[in-house]
Amino acid sequence: MPALFDSYVAIDWSGARQIHTSSITVAMANSNSKLVTLLNPSDHALWSRTSVAEWLIQQAHLKQRIFVGIDANFSYADAIIAHQFPQIKTAHDLWAAVDSVCINTPNFYAETFWQHPKLKEFFWTSGPKPHDFKMIQRQTEIDCAQQNFGFPESPFKLIGAKQVGKGGLSVMRMAHYLRHTLGDLVAFWPFDSQDIIDKARIVIAEIYPRLFIKMTGGGHSKVRSNDDLSPILKFYDSQFQHTRIINDHQSDAVIAAAGLRSLCSCFDILLSPQNASKKYLNILKREGWIFGVHHPLNNLK
Repeated sequence: MPALFDSYVAIDWSGARQIHTSSITVAMANSNSKLVTLLNPSDHALWSRTSVAEWLIQQAHLKQRIFVGIDANFSYADAIIAHQFPQIKTAHDLWAAVDSVCINTPNFYAETFWQHPKLKEFFWTSGPKPHDFKMIQRQTEIDCAQQNFGFPESPFKLIGAKQVGKGGLSVMRMAHYLRHTLGDLVAFWPFDSQDIIDKARIVIAEIYPRLFIKMTGGGHSKVRSNDDLSPILKFYDSQFQHTRIINDHQSDAVIAAAGLRSLCSCFDILLSPQNASKKYLNILKREGWIFGVHHPLNNLK
């Protein structure tokens, strides 16, 4: 059977203030090779969020299909969306709202959003945890933990080394930009319709790199050595040629690219779940889902 995609790309993302950062890493696994490679930007030693977007636009105009996993939340809990923006119907609308608040900030940086007077109450940005702060989780974050794939951080916690919320808001801005630049050449799983996903040159999904490590029987420790990386890649029938010790951003991207290629060998993994309730389908379209976390159809009637 032919491969679903020609290449599988994993991006370790960042919502950092700086333009270029070593925290952003891009790895690619081709369908016709076991190798996973780290990609470099063409115009700088380090990636920026803008250079990632421009690279994706270039790839969309090539005669190939690419599946892209980005380590960032493309939405957040439906209850908070309804509170902040009662008029919003889909995650697409949320992306537009985030971008409109931050429209004058370059490189998809989103500080204007979490510092906005009407929005900042939802985010923990400094000091001890506010007494009234509620880290409301998405259904996919709850299920990720229940399935023993790890414990994704709350998108509303914007403090500490493990925070992910800044990256999530910036990736929403990039998603909005890509949709309006590429049209149906790009699709976002599971937010877009099955028809758009099936026809798009680039399909983008949220990933959680820890999941791919846990699938191999790994623990919660970061992978920071080639000795630790090799057995994980062997599990995914993949290889990585290296001459030096890699950092955890690079290992996360390399492992995730190998894992994406392996998971996508299951040909129905991108299909909409059958017999899903209206409530479940609404969660997929508004909150999104972490690729690889099993769908809990029986829990959502």
